[in-house]
Amino acid sequence: MSNENITKAVLIDGHTFIMQADGSYKPAQSKTDWGRLEAMTDEEIANNISSDSDATPLLTKEWFERAELYNQPQKAMVSLRLDKRVVEWFKYQGKGYQSRMNNVLKAYVDTHPR
Repeated sequence: MSNENITKAVLIDGHTFIMQADGSYKPAQSKTDWGRLEAMTDEEIANNISSDSDATPLLTKEWFERAELYNQPQKAMVSLRLDKRVVEWFKYQGKGYQSRMNNVLKAYVDTHPR
């Protein structure tokens, strides 16, 4: 199987980015027809959802009663010195390099408990 038709995407801070041929990331464009959706009634939306075999079930009152809210942790402003080649490598990946650096550090912390 060839990789040329595979689209790679990442989720960064709640936004989807698509990997470009040069390795950088570009924000994904929504394919949703928001005007059409906003013009629909709640009943029309519910009917469309119930007729779609791929749709996830509607969330019920019971689901919300059992759901737990997770707040995104606040970020601390820090100043640190990094090797120039490390910063350049992350910057080369495109916009959002600091978020990617943060994600790498979070992954390290998650796999190295105290």
